[in-house]
Amino acid sequence: MKRGGHVGRIVRIASCLALLAVAFAATPAAAAQAIDNYGMAQVWARLDRPVAEGRVNRAWVWGPEPISPLLLEPYAGARAGGAAGRRWVQYFDKGRLEVADGANGEPGPVTSGRLAAELITGRIQLGAQETQDVGPAAIPIIGDAADPGAPTYATFTPLLRYEPIPTGWHVIQVVDRAGRVTSDPALAEYGVTAAVLVPETNHTVASVFWDYLHSSGPVWAGWEFRDERLFSDPFAVTGYPISEAYWAWVQVDGQRRPVLLQAFERRILTYTPANPAGWQVESANVGRHYYTWRYLDERGEPAVRIDSVSYRRDATGKWVFIGAVRNLSRGAYGDVAVTVNLYDEDGEVIASQTDPLDLAPLGPGETLPFRVWLDSGDPFARAEVLATGQPGERRAHPALVVERESAVGLGGDRFSVRAEVRNAGETRVRYTAYVVALYDRHDRVVGYTWGLADPPSLEPGARATITTSIYQPPPTATRYRLFVTGQ
Repeated sequence: MKRGGHVGRIVRIASCLALLAVAFAATPAAAAQAIDNYGMAQVWARLDRPVAEGRVNRAWVWGPEPISPLLLEPYAGARAGGAAGRRWVQYFDKGRLEVADGANGEPGPVTSGRLAAELITGRIQLGAQETQDVGPAAIPIIGDAADPGAPTYATFTPLLRYEPIPTGWHVIQVVDRAGRVTSDPALAEYGVTAAVLVPETNHTVASVFWDYLHSSGPVWAGWEFRDERLFSDPFAVTGYPISEAYWAWVQVDGQRRPVLLQAFERRILTYTPANPAGWQVESANVGRHYYTWRYLDERGEPAVRIDSVSYRRDATGKWVFIGAVRNLSRGAYGDVAVTVNLYDEDGEVIASQTDPLDLAPLGPGETLPFRVWLDSGDPFARAEVLATGQPGERRAHPALVVERESAVGLGGDRFSVRAEVRNAGETRVRYTAYVVALYDRHDRVVGYTWGLADPPSLEPGARATITTSIYQPPPTATRYRLFVTGQ
């Protein structure tokens, strides 16, 4: 398995089977990540290096370390890693740092992702004006995992429309998981008030959060530790408030206690009176929750899966495995590869091969075919087929358009496909490749061929020809699909 890759669904089969059912396997623990961008590292160090080194007793702003590698994510109008419409991001417990190339190709400013707003509205931001609506996240914001009453991000969806409470009033509103709002006058004992009305969003900021956003303390200035304001712009990290503040009764470490929550564009801030000083105001684990929501499955495991597998011997007697890989997440996976391990009756590996997908990346909800050849024709007792991938797009699909596509001979001794492909983008495509996959009536991959367009290198507006044949296609094949990609 490639370092840092995630293991998806594993398929285990006996050598007597041609098509098979899918089984699940555990996902290995993720390795610790490094901050792989200089600008992001500086942003993290300013506020969290003093915490990491024990120089101050206060809550993390980002978290002790990243929870993901540096990823490429789609964002219209940005450019990063040589790809238009992409930007670099890295996830932390508390949020996401983002950066794209500036006007001169140098890294632009580092920003903080609008994760809370996306989780609450269910709209993933793919550009300044482009969104993908996937529905609000039903993930508890705070509290023990087994707490059935803790508010979720979906709880806050209707609260975004509520009118602000007058400044100076005590915050005594209570919200439950269902979004019902009541009042508890006893909560006035904590002295939390509506401090300031923010006209940009027409919501007030609770006094404990307003004080936090204007607090001072040790920061890393790039060459020394200094005492200064944590946030030169109080909303730079959190964004503007998008809800009022609400109390919730939640279980924390098995104890039921009141916690104040307020949604901002980029964060959820919490206030827990029972916490020790320095940790009463914290950022919820919005970054971790968002990463789970976008890239992992309902069990919190990587969402790249083996969808179907078949195998046969090729003309030389070697084993060839073909099938499909599916991405069940809301985000793209890059660096997707398929590994096949063959075992003898004693459980020893007799052959192993890992091949990347000929098509990349694997978009959200997308299923793509694969083929793996093993340099062995020895009989095997059991085969293991697994998918690995990295959340985020490592390579972007270029803007290739298929034209004048035709096919003949499906069901005969020879199946042929011909098409033209045009580079509709603004940059040169150096490596234009195609895959033709054959499917049976159950939508399983039963045939596969790969090749390069003629010519493989395409300038903007240029065209290339695809011509390919599959001899003696499987008799079960009922349809085909042509996939085109490039670099």
